[in-house]
Amino acid sequence: MQRAWTARDQRSQGRQTTWQPVSHVVPYQPRARGVSRKRGLRFIAICLLWLALLTSPAPQMWSFLLSALPRLAGTALHDAATWANHTLARIPDHVQLLADPHEQHTYWQVGLTAGDEDAHATGMRTRIVTRLPQQVSSDTTNYYWVGSYLSDGSFIQAGYFVPSRDSRNAGWFYCAFYANGHEGPCVYGDMGSVGGDGAAHTYTLEATQNGTIWRALVDDQLLGAFRWTTGESGANSPVIYAESSGYKPHPSTSALGPVDFTDGIEVRHQPADNYTGAVHLWVVYNAPNVCPPYGIAPDRHGGVLLGSGLTCPDRWSQFA
Repeated sequence: MQRAWTARDQRSQGRQTTWQPVSHVVPYQPRARGVSRKRGLRFIAICLLWLALLTSPAPQMWSFLLSALPRLAGTALHDAATWANHTLARIPDHVQLLADPHEQHTYWQVGLTAGDEDAHATGMRTRIVTRLPQQVSSDTTNYYWVGSYLSDGSFIQAGYFVPSRDSRNAGWFYCAFYANGHEGPCVYGDMGSVGGDGAAHTYTLEATQNGTIWRALVDDQLLGAFRWTTGESGANSPVIYAESSGYKPHPSTSALGPVDFTDGIEVRHQPADNYTGAVHLWVVYNAPNVCPPYGIAPDRHGGVLLGSGLTCPDRWSQFA
């Protein structure tokens, strides 16, 4: 990889730029993912069984009712609560869409999150295809990355970026943010450092065995390492995103790829050294009106396409 430079280096050298440093994204971690209609149907079935028992004269029916009452009641209440939580969680999306479907955002983000099974990650990686040139609106930057919130609320990410000042080239980057939102280590590679159109690279963030050092790699080549506050993601799960980032709220006039994340999300858990594919992947947008124009689709080779002109699966729906 070519020599790295930081945003501070760039300012000190007096370069004229319009691109925005990478955002501090908030990847949601829903507590009730993948709830299907089966829960509602089961709740209705329990209610019908209850009515049948109440109207039946058979003594064995009443015996069954008395013995099974605690379990049936608990199941019904659990299913009703789960259904209600899932339904209520979707209300803000619909309200916002009705209120302002053309709302502008500082960050337009579309991606996937690993499921709860892949929380407590000590490493994360994805393989991303470089797509060039890209349509990048003035004063914005396109980003494609893998990252995660960590156990203490801090955040890390790594991938590549395409700025409006040079939309025919791309460079790698990695960044870390403290729990209070302040920027930590944030390093950017030179333009052209991730190759031309069609090049594919694996971007990795992994903690060392003692958990105090994170390493950023591209294709197993070390970009840099930094001492950090924690070495695992806690209850959070890794995410991948395509993003249009700006200094201020802006319309969705940039074209994001679409870009192929050929391996989805791969995760490492302590004490293992190997990476495995995420057990489940869930659709995430940072706002309800992100899709359209930015969507998600399978790449038909086991990976996922993120970016412009793709389908709009429901937010929090299961992708894989």
